[in-house]
Amino acid sequence: MSTPRRDHPRRSGKSRPAAPVPLRETLLLVALALRMILPVLAILIGTVVFAYALLVLLFR
Repeated sequence: MSTPRRDHPRRSGKSRPAAPVPLRETLLLVALALRMILPVLAILIGTVVFAYALLVLLFR
């Protein structure tokens, strides 16, 4: 058998990435994702609160 068996991916070190992802890079990615998501969330929450306030004012 010339090709190694791939039954145990944990035992061979090739399945793991060579270097762990640095913390700064993950923080930058998280910050970028938050910058994309937070305005959308803010708009949605503002719309819901505004509609709820209108309903309360109109139908009390």
